[in-house]
Amino acid sequence: MPWREARRAGDLSAGGLRAYSDEARLPGERLEMELFFPERSRHGGRSAVALVEVVWVEPLPLGAEARFDVGLHFVGVRPEDLVRIERLVGGGEAE
Repeated sequence: MPWREARRAGDLSAGGLRAYSDEARLPGERLEMELFFPERSRHGGRSAVALVEVVWVEPLPLGAEARFDVGLHFVGVRPEDLVRIERLVGGGEAE
């Protein structure tokens, strides 16, 4: 199931990420997610598509940026996209 929310991701690593959502998600649910890289980066393209699995969901208080804070684990990422993610979080630039 594609995740159709445009939100800034947090705590990005090669293993997964933390994201905000207004949609209730369940642990174990799998979603297709498109990750957009910063325009100024040289990480080999503007975006990467990944299959993620919901690990945890925490409701956020009223007035927060979204309704839920969601922990996601990468379960399907093309190897070349995983390298791009690792370079981005490591601060290195793709050649």
